[in-house]
Amino acid sequence: MKNHYRTLELSNFASATDVRRAYRRLVLVTHPDRTPDVAAHERYLAINEAYEVLSDAQKRYVYDTRLHAFLNPLPPVVATTPGLAVPPRVSRPPMRVWRRRVVVTTDFSHYAERARRWCRYLLSVPCILFIDYFLLKHTVKAPVVAFYDQYHAITGIRYLIKTTQGSFVTSTTYPESTDTLTVQTSWLFHFVHTAVLPNGKALPVTPDYHSWMAFAGLLTVVALFGQWKLLSPNTSINAAICATMLAIIVVALMINA
Repeated sequence: MKNHYRTLELSNFASATDVRRAYRRLVLVTHPDRTPDVAAHERYLAINEAYEVLSDAQKRYVYDTRLHAFLNPLPPVVATTPGLAVPPRVSRPPMRVWRRRVVVTTDFSHYAERARRWCRYLLSVPCILFIDYFLLKHTVKAPVVAFYDQYHAITGIRYLIKTTQGSFVTSTTYPESTDTLTVQTSWLFHFVHTAVLPNGKALPVTPDYHSWMAFAGLLTVVALFGQWKLLSPNTSINAAICATMLAIIVVALMINA
């Protein structure tokens, strides 16, 4: 069987680009117009035949299969004498090779300090909220923007009153003709603590900030936990991730408040 790879002076794993380059190089040497040598002319025909097969992907696949079978023939089958039973060959089960599992660990120690620093930054979120809620209070007259009736399963009907200086919930019937209230509110996020009607009657203000307070408190605990230098780098990074998610929730609650 002809070996086209040997004809083109290539290996069996040559790429299509290598086949094309080898063909062009050899054709220039063996072309009949360049040399009158008869042997070169026969080699030229063989080169063209090899290139025709190897340049086509489907023809090359069929040729490679036949060439492999030609170079690696099957062992001959030994005929047995009739009447002599050949005992069947007992096949042993394949041996199970135990491989030691290699666990590749990643060093996150150079990110631990960044995680602790990020937790310190996130601590400013609940600190600002708590300072604004408990300390930064002032009393102003706030125009009423809108009020809504709400039904609570425990307290019954209550009223949500929105002013330009914050919103609050009260359980007392709100006079619809009232346009302005005197409210004690915070400077930054307008947490309303007290509300007084123009006639001096105080409206009971029901705190409705339990959700953000709970998440802000949890954010404080997680951010402080992330500051502990005895934690492993992975734990510090996980604490920073959890604190970031809690900070996003707190900010979302404040925006929708």
